[in-house]
Amino acid sequence: MTRRDLLQLLAAVAAAAALDRWLPPFGEPALRATVAFAPVPLALFAALGRRLPAARARGAEIFTGLLLLAAALRGEALGLPFAAPLLAVAGALWLGHRTLRLALALRRRLARDRRPRQLAPFVLLPLAVYLAALPWVTALRPPDGDEPYYLLLAHSLAEDFDIDLADEYRDEVWRAFSRHELEPQPGDPVGPGGEVFSRHEPLLPLLLAPFYAAGGVVGARALLAALAALAAGRLLAAALAQPGVTARGAFRAWALFAFAPPLLVMCHQIWVEVPAALAVVLVIEARARLRATRGRTRPGDWLRLALPLAALPLLKLRLLLVAAPLALLVVTGLRRSRRLQVALVIGFLALVATLLTVNQLAYGNPLKMHSVEELAPSQLPIERILRGGVGLLFDHAFGLVAAAPLWLLAVPAALLVLRRREPLSLELAAFAPYLLAVASRREWYGGWSPPFRYGLVFLPVLALSIAHLASRPRGALHRALAAALVGATALLGLAALTVPGWTYTLADGGSQLMSALGGRFDADLLRFLPSAVRPSAATWIVPLAAVGLALVATRVRAARPRRAAAWGVAALLAGWALLLIGAHRLPTRAIELEDPWVARQGTLVYPERWIIDRTRFRGGALLPEGASASARPVPGGREVTLTLEWTVIRNDDTPIALEVLAGEARLAHLAPRTPGDWQRTTLGPYDWTAGTRLAFRTAAPEGAPPKNGFVIDRVELDWR
Repeated sequence: MTRRDLLQLLAAVAAAAALDRWLPPFGEPALRATVAFAPVPLALFAALGRRLPAARARGAEIFTGLLLLAAALRGEALGLPFAAPLLAVAGALWLGHRTLRLALALRRRLARDRRPRQLAPFVLLPLAVYLAALPWVTALRPPDGDEPYYLLLAHSLAEDFDIDLADEYRDEVWRAFSRHELEPQPGDPVGPGGEVFSRHEPLLPLLLAPFYAAGGVVGARALLAALAALAAGRLLAAALAQPGVTARGAFRAWALFAFAPPLLVMCHQIWVEVPAALAVVLVIEARARLRATRGRTRPGDWLRLALPLAALPLLKLRLLLVAAPLALLVVTGLRRSRRLQVALVIGFLALVATLLTVNQLAYGNPLKMHSVEELAPSQLPIERILRGGVGLLFDHAFGLVAAAPLWLLAVPAALLVLRRREPLSLELAAFAPYLLAVASRREWYGGWSPPFRYGLVFLPVLALSIAHLASRPRGALHRALAAALVGATALLGLAALTVPGWTYTLADGGSQLMSALGGRFDADLLRFLPSAVRPSAATWIVPLAAVGLALVATRVRAARPRRAAAWGVAALLAGWALLLIGAHRLPTRAIELEDPWVARQGTLVYPERWIIDRTRFRGGALLPEGASASARPVPGGREVTLTLEWTVIRNDDTPIALEVLAGEARLAHLAPRTPGDWQRTTLGPYDWTAGTRLAFRTAAPEGAPPKNGFVIDRVELDWR
């Protein structure tokens, strides 16, 4: 950045701090925070506009921005309905339009100069987007999961210059940034003098501490946003260094990596994966430099290699499975630098030995809370490993492709890299141990976090693979598929920015967005979507069909008609229409009573939403005494046989009964005398009329609160 840019940014930070202090409260607090913080991203956009004269803000853009600002300040007073959500959508669209114009200007510059002298604009543009979204997203979704513990460590380092959290727990410092009461986590070490330490590695809190001291939680999140933007900029440099990658391919990989989920969602989150992704990008870029110099090194090269490799296990011990194979690739590429080879090997082994020794002394286990068995996937069923791997990519709540469908092209792209034996194929292979370990975990989805959290460190390699694919000529089918995937990704990205809670689920088999749509259209949409948490035929059929379509589309080299992109968008709209039609026309084979399309009164989700490692339990709906649930199944015949999977929860000996009804006609009456394990009961066959609601109801005790209840996992329907 120039001196003028830096001074302007500092002035914007001061203006934002003043607005945050003096701006009166109005409407949604997240909207006020966004308005107060607006000078910072606007300063970055202004700096980019000076560097890219062709993309400077036009009068219409400025007028629209001022109009949105006025509406934000006075929308509540004017009585506008749904003012905050509508303004969030409008603001996100304005942000997207401004970003698109600047990105296209950067693409033209990159096309003219494949080796740009300055990569700063490719860092500043995503940073401006991340900072523009930061106050809105983080105000609506406060820190959760392990995030508050990282902030607690950062607070201790900033205030006390130590990692003893006993006084932080005593003083309840966590109330400033957590909506849940914090207590020491299981496995946290305790010192001889009553000190309480954290099981988390301290490198991320060390990075956060100065920014937390300067700007609190906002400062810490701004650092993560800056690291994410830096990762995007360095990814462009790494893509340009790959043999066979064109400027067009590098630009498209950069744009996808920077502006699509999951990085768009995770760039503000206090997790180790964002700095870990940056470390991976730096290692890949350093390897590309080594290939370009045929293994010859220059002063400072050892720092560019050693620091990111050391950072990975220091951020999280499980990232040792990433660092070790990458270190092996780096060492084998230093054939003409024996001293550097030896230094890296000795240094890396010393680091690993130190980490394991410290863990043994602090936890009595070199792997902390984990065991060697967890690192031996051969002991696990192959179906569990496959389900976890498919879930990482395609699960509709946690998968990469579900979060941003354009990442589907990463599958044929990776296969292309492997088939051509590109240098990047070694990096792809290096991630096999890590992905195998993650896929075999019971909590493969990385609970309490955005989609593809555990896989984010692998995302740079997928993006670089797409750079190879995008550098090849494209046929009509490829263009049409890409247009459809871009449209779907843009819509999901808009939803993730405006309603950030939709990107977080709790392993109940559904997703926030699709569950909301299913409830709105009174249709069971989830049965057509792949879920590794709640396996069904769609878990395997949908990924196979999607991958097959992507492989065919990227291999066909037909002519490129002008309207291929329009056909792709039309196919996207047609696919959504077919999904709704199928949900209302295809026979219902199973009903999951916890799903939103089921009408419920007085029921509870079972197990409760915040239980740790939720997939250990069978999910379902708890019907206490007096509760009911009903759904309108799509009939597939004139008769139906019902199979219920249920159990009873008792707190006293009061008799309890479950009634199964077709409309108001009672079909069955279940009255177990004692609680027991899960049971499977078949009822029927019964005559069935289209449009009839299938209902379940428990009797309410007179004059007493409910103490017992039925838990119904699922109801299977066999039509004849």
